[in-house]
Amino acid sequence: MQSDFPIEITQVQVQGERGTFTLRISSPEEGSYIILVESKRERKQWNTTFTDFSQFVEDTRLQLPPDIILPIMIQALLSLNVQQHTIEEELKTDLLPKAEINIFNKNVLILLKVPLASYFIKYSLTLEPIDIDETELLRLQYGDVKDIVEYLENEVKELKSKLKGNENEMKELKDECHKLKETEKDLNDEMKDLKSKYDELRAMLFRDSVALKAMGKNPFELETAGFSKKKLLEAWSIKELKEQRCNISSSSLKLQYDLHQDASHGCKLSNEYRTVTALSDRGHRYVTTTKPLSQDHSSFWKVSIEQLKNNHWIAIGLIGKLQASHYSYEDKTSYNWTDSRVYIGGSDNKNYGGWNGFVSGDKIFFRYEPDTKILTMKVQRLGENQAFTLKCDDLVKAYIHVNFYNHNDRIALEEITSDEEKLYFSSE
Repeated sequence: MQSDFPIEITQVQVQGERGTFTLRISSPEEGSYIILVESKRERKQWNTTFTDFSQFVEDTRLQLPPDIILPIMIQALLSLNVQQHTIEEELKTDLLPKAEINIFNKNVLILLKVPLASYFIKYSLTLEPIDIDETELLRLQYGDVKDIVEYLENEVKELKSKLKGNENEMKELKDECHKLKETEKDLNDEMKDLKSKYDELRAMLFRDSVALKAMGKNPFELETAGFSKKKLLEAWSIKELKEQRCNISSSSLKLQYDLHQDASHGCKLSNEYRTVTALSDRGHRYVTTTKPLSQDHSSFWKVSIEQLKNNHWIAIGLIGKLQASHYSYEDKTSYNWTDSRVYIGGSDNKNYGGWNGFVSGDKIFFRYEPDTKILTMKVQRLGENQAFTLKCDDLVKAYIHVNFYNHNDRIALEEITSDEEKLYFSSE
């Protein structure tokens, strides 16, 4: 049987399935066989590899040698070809081997019954699905539908040319032409649907936010799918994202403590580097965020003062570099509010803008606009209409900055919620 391979059986009907299937039997080497089944309509494939049939027979006492059972199986499978199958042949198959193909639990099951005297030897072969890349599968399905549509268009043209003949034939041809056009319309709709799915999947794979926006996707769907804020801003403006209440705050709110600031006392970081507590005695020391704020869009964040001894000294704002002295609020890239003083480019401005200092328990909301370099601060205790602003001219990179003085003073750096952003900043 080796020289007869490979064998291909087309137009095979699988029970309960639409369309026809193709079945191929090959023998890559002596004594080894591969059976592959392919769905023409859905472009799905299943296969199995084996060396003998003992693993597939229900009763091993009745199994036949491979060189006998293989031709019998091929004969039975050939009978499943819908083009060759007739009612007369059905009546003559009582004593012939029979085959049946089903899909069960995503696998293809081939059942074979071989008559032997008053018994049937039963074989059951399970073919497992072959993984095909979803993008490639959609591309193939789209190509199949396109080929069918082109074929039907040619058929319609041929039928139209025959309409010039006999009037009776003309009516029949018109009816057939009408049916073909309906089929063509259905296939065109299916092709459009496949193309739409293919285009959407391709846009998702290549992170094409502009194309996905044109398809009707909203930024929340893309953000959930893992699109970065930079990718969202390629398709939507900051204003549009705000109107849809999409969070575009800073991508990093983790704090760090620089050991090279010559501070006598340190800080303890906790809560995944978002809470910081001043350690030991009084003395200046500071922390910053690990990454600068975005230079592409406005950033929003919140600072909660969880403990401030005697409502005393703390500096909160921005700084332009990571390696400053422990008097970081005096650095020329420093823009901060303290007890009653405001440091603008490191210069002291007492009660600037009416500022009188923080108290323990304050929740403070910030917005930084990199295009204008304006830092805005609002304190929950003072109400959403009281704003304090600084023009940060000497900032290039902007790091969130906190300088402590008293032992056990503690703050937490948090993401601002959509409701808080709307309450404190949407009216500006």
